[in-house]
Amino acid sequence: PNRGLVRTRNNIVKQTGETVITYTPLRLAAGRAMRDAHEG
Repeated sequence: PNRGLVRTRNNIVKQTGETVITYTPLRLAAGRAMRDAHEG
């Protein structure tokens, strides 16, 4: 498998500290081959 799902949480916060939007997108991310992962 050279792809994986990544879920992040994003908060949009006003200067007053009030959270106005929170969303959690799910993204498909491409992975690296095992030989590439060890090269740094």
